[in-house]
Amino acid sequence: EANKGTILMRVKEGAADYRYFPEPDLPLYEIDDAWIDEMRAQLPQFPAQRRAKYEEELGHSAYDASQLTATKALSDFFETAVSLGGDAKQVSNWLQGEVAQFLNAGGKTIEEIRLTPDNLVEMIAIIADGTISSKMAKKVFAHLAKNGGSARAYVEKAGLVQISDPAVLVSIIHQVFADNEAAVADFKSGKRNADKAFTGFLMKATKGQANPQVAQQLLAQELQKLRD
Repeated sequence: EANKGTILMRVKEGAADYRYFPEPDLPLYEIDDAWIDEMRAQLPQFPAQRRAKYEEELGHSAYDASQLTATKALSDFFETAVSLGGDAKQVSNWLQGEVAQFLNAGGKTIEEIRLTPDNLVEMIAIIADGTISSKMAKKVFAHLAKNGGSARAYVEKAGLVQISDPAVLVSIIHQVFADNEAAVADFKSGKRNADKAFTGFLMKATKGQANPQVAQQLLAQELQKLRD
């Protein structure tokens, strides 16, 4: 007490230390290795095992792996989405980004919203194939989180399909030129940054539905024709 420390006096670890003795009314029960292996195989993977798998097999950082195993439900959601064909990195980015923000804002868990691995994977797929832009995807996600259902069906019903057809976009670009003669004159006269205004005009004309990559390429092409 004077030294404010503790001293080991004796060890009690085994059955003999506690004076245990067999219960005569209970028969001996031996558990063989095969049964132990069977039970072990039925156990779910522990968080540490999942983190190791995400890092070694899927290439995630230690931080990402830790975030994805914050709860069993989140980890199960992630693994199901990947098993359905979702890109592991894209699924991870959505779960740690928009999904996490939505859950935190509403004080909910992933089980309490209508988003499913299926419709998240579908949404990621239609971003990849150019059906919707990443910006539009945020609106689609909010709908899925609240209402569930098919991502593609909602996009088509809500008229959110991205405009990627070159012929359609060129026609709109020509209309933009016709509607903004002053900007065209500035561009032709060599006014600095005059070309940048047309990007805004085009996105406004398409209500933000023009495929950004295709639109920029075609706009540059048509502006070059004006310069020539």
